[in-house]
Amino acid sequence: MTTPANITTSTLLEQLAQEALADDHGDYITMGEFVDKLSDRGFALAILLCSIPNFLPVNVPGISIAFSVIITILTLQLMFRVQRVWLPNFIKNKQFSEKAFARGLQKILPTFKKFEKLIHPRASWMTGRVGRFITGCFILLQTAVLALPLAFIPFSNAIPAYAIAIMAIGMLERDG
Repeated sequence: MTTPANITTSTLLEQLAQEALADDHGDYITMGEFVDKLSDRGFALAILLCSIPNFLPVNVPGISIAFSVIITILTLQLMFRVQRVWLPNFIKNKQFSEKAFARGLQKILPTFKKFEKLIHPRASWMTGRVGRFITGCFILLQTAVLALPLAFIPFSNAIPAYAIAIMAIGMLERDG
């Protein structure tokens, strides 16, 4: 399943939230189901979500390494055009309430809508096959910095995490 290129991420997330709220018999959704519903945008959103724990100015030991490994796995899949996001089973099978999922989506929608005022589809060559490979190389470079044991330097994880997040948001909105 691929999402139409002209649909914004906020519209897609809003549709997913409405589907989850309308579903009377669905109690839980897994992370794998959520990423599958995002289709081709699943890679970028998963990379974005994995960069967020590193935004803190203080480094939490082990967090940056764990998330940089996950980001690396996702980025390599993105670069080599894997069709569906592969996640380790312990992440893919993580369940959460479908109603809580919908409420969470509704809370982050205003943030995505603010981003969409600035970020919109353009420079389509950068969101194509070659562009995704180039972006993937830059993300891999940032994850290498993120994995360095620099716990004594404030913001040493936040700076590469912000760069990864910005690239992921650009990929989500097809903004080269």
